[in-house]
Amino acid sequence: MEMNIGSCHIVVERTQFSTNELRQRYDHLAGGWGQVVEKLGYARAYQRLFQKIQKDGYLNSSPRNNPTIVDIGIGSGDLSLALSKTLGQPLSIDGVDISAEMLA
Repeated sequence: MEMNIGSCHIVVERTQFSTNELRQRYDHLAGGWGQVVEKLGYARAYQRLFQKIQKDGYLNSSPRNNPTIVDIGIGSGDLSLALSKTLGQPLSIDGVDISAEMLA
């Protein structure tokens, strides 16, 4: 993004983090992440999204034996937990994340 303000020319560029930088940033945020998610209403929004998808017939809620969800980039698991609540049954959740602190 570029813009001129008076005699100043401002350029904003996005740079990509290395894997290690990304991991460090998520590890740093992990301690307060639950409060951020709650404040922003992510869990409720995820559950409303899954309820809408279910209502529209795209999400089968019929009981299955030991359903498993694989969540890549699971963070603190809010998306998978909202799915479990929407389906009204326990799920086996296999999660992977770059941040060990988020997983904790």
